[in-house]
Amino acid sequence: MPILVRRSVLLFSIALVALAGLAQTPARVTSTDAWLDQTRARWTAVAQKIWEMPELALNEKRSSAALAAELEKEGFRVTWGIGGEATAFAAIAGSGKPVVALLAEYDALPGLSQAAGKAKKEALVEKGPGHGCGHNLLGTAAAAAAIAANRARIEQKLPGTIQLFGTPAEEQLYGKTFMVRDGAFKDTDVVLAWHPGLQNLVNNRTRLAATAVDVEFFGRTAHAAASPWLGRSSLDALVLFDHANEMLGRMRKAAEGAGLATETRAQVSPLFSVREPVPNNTLDQVLQKELERVGPPAFDTADIEFAKAVQKEMGFETLGLATSVLPYKERNGGTASSDISEVSAAVPLAELGVAALPLGAPGHSWAQTVCAAHPIGYKAMMVAAKVLAASAVDLLKDPAVIKAAREDFQKETKGKPYVSPLAPDAKPKPF
Repeated sequence: MPILVRRSVLLFSIALVALAGLAQTPARVTSTDAWLDQTRARWTAVAQKIWEMPELALNEKRSSAALAAELEKEGFRVTWGIGGEATAFAAIAGSGKPVVALLAEYDALPGLSQAAGKAKKEALVEKGPGHGCGHNLLGTAAAAAAIAANRARIEQKLPGTIQLFGTPAEEQLYGKTFMVRDGAFKDTDVVLAWHPGLQNLVNNRTRLAATAVDVEFFGRTAHAAASPWLGRSSLDALVLFDHANEMLGRMRKAAEGAGLATETRAQVSPLFSVREPVPNNTLDQVLQKELERVGPPAFDTADIEFAKAVQKEMGFETLGLATSVLPYKERNGGTASSDISEVSAAVPLAELGVAALPLGAPGHSWAQTVCAAHPIGYKAMMVAAKVLAASAVDLLKDPAVIKAAREDFQKETKGKPYVSPLAPDAKPKPF
C-alpha cells in the first residue's frame, strides 16, 4: 500500500510537470520573427521618420528614399523611376525563381496633419498633410519583411528572388497602375501586401472598382454686351454634360454630345481606373496560416485606453481595439478602392489587414493619423512584418504553392492577359 501511494504521488508530479511544460510552450517562432524582434526599434524609428515628413502623391521623395536606404544597407539593388514615376522604385535581392514580391506605400493625405499622442483632433500644421491611412506603417513593415525574408533566404540557402516595390500615389489610385502597365511585375510570381485596418484578417474580394476622368470643354470668348453671339460657352457645355452623364460607359459620348450641342470642343482624359481585386485562395491561406501563428498585436491597457479616448472624442462606442484574428472567409475586409487591385489582375496577390486603429474609427481621418505614430500602429506594423516575412519564406520553400497560386490566378482571370486601362502615352500627374 505505501508503495502504491508513493507511485501515485510520483505519477501525479510527473503529470504536473508535463502540464506546466505544455502551458509554457510558446507559438512557433521563425528566424524572421526573431530578427524582426531584435530590430524593432529600427523599424519604429523609420516609421516615425516617415510620419514626421508626410508627402503627397508623386512628391514622396524623402519617404521613398528612407525605405530604399534601408534596403540598400541590406544588399538590395534599387532601381528608380518605375512606371515613369520618380518616387517609384524596385528593390531586388537574390536571383532566379521563384520571385516573391512585397508592396510598399508611403504617400500621405492632404489636410490630415495631427499632433502625435493627442486623443483629439489637433493639427500640427494647419491644413497640412498627414498619414491618415497609415502608409508610414505600411511601407516600413513591407521593407522590414523583405529584408527579414531575404536574410532567411541566404541563411537557409533557398533559391529565388525577393522583390520590394515602392509604390507612390496610392491615394490617387494610379501609382501601381502605371507600374503594371510598364511591366514592373513581368518577372514576378506572387505578390504579398498589407494595410493597416480595424481587424486582423486576410483582405479579399471586397475592394471596389473605380474610374475617374478629367473632362474639359474649350469654348470661344466674345464681348458679353457688344457681340455675345460670337462666343461659345464652356460653362453651357459643362451644364449640359452634367445632365447627360447618367452612366460611366456613356461619359465620352455625353461629353462629345455636349460639345456638339454648344459648338465647343470636349476633351476626356482618364485620370485613373482600377478594377475589383482578383482573389487568390492559395495565397490567402498562406497569409492566414502565418497570421494565426503570429497572432494579433499585443495591445496593453494604455493602448486600449487611448483607443477608447479617441472613440469617445469621435462620438463612437468605446469598444477599444480588435484583439483576435478573424477566421478566414470570402469577402473579409472593407470596400475601399485601391490600385492594388490592378496588381492582382496582373499577378497572383494576397493582402493582409492588421488592426491599427480603434474599432469604428474611419480611415482617412485624424484618428488614423495619430495611431500611425503611436504604439498601437507600431505593434500592428510589427505583426504585419512578421506575417509577410514568414509567408515569403514559406513560398520560397514550396514551389508547389506558387504553382497552385498561378493555377488559381489563371482560373479567376480565365487565362486572359492583363490589359492596362491607361493609354500607352498616359503620364502620371497629381490632381
